[in-house]
Amino acid sequence: MPEYIIYFASIVIFGDAALIALLYFAIAGNIGLWDVIVTGILATIFTDLLWYTIGYWFPAGKIFGKLKIPTIKEKYSIFSDFFAKHSLKALFYSKFIVGLRTPVRALYGAKKLGLWPFIVVNALVGALWIVIIAILAKALKSSLPDLENTLQEIILAMSSLAIATVIIYFIARKIITKKLSLNTEDSV
Repeated sequence: MPEYIIYFASIVIFGDAALIALLYFAIAGNIGLWDVIVTGILATIFTDLLWYTIGYWFPAGKIFGKLKIPTIKEKYSIFSDFFAKHSLKALFYSKFIVGLRTPVRALYGAKKLGLWPFIVVNALVGALWIVIIAILAKALKSSLPDLENTLQEIILAMSSLAIATVIIYFIARKIITKKLSLNTEDSV
């Protein structure tokens, strides 16, 4: 039982770095694979709920609403509406994009969006992420540094893909807006 508490605490405190190490030891046969997977899922849910709760008690609207800069207020309003509409997708994708997991979960709480969909999506994504890492570890059967390098490359590739998607979206939106404004000027 104490080892599960250690697994849980290490994943909560150190995140994916601890999870990778634990999965490596599980693949090597030093600890139970299913123990690590179940503990990893529970620790991920706990951590995500912690950030949701922090966001819930410190709503972003109050923070941004007190700023005197009108541009930030306007941008926050646009982003806030977009996030409310696509919050479950943001929860899913943020698990795979470095640096977005914590703020997205806190913002989800700040927007006071549904807790059960939040828990379900996080449990499913957490399980998927752990299974992906475990499969990689098993397939590679290599040293921990090789596993970490491969995971970093995958995370970097997924982050680059997400950034490219956002850039393409804004470029396409700008082109379409220009075309529409030209069409309305021609008709006048």
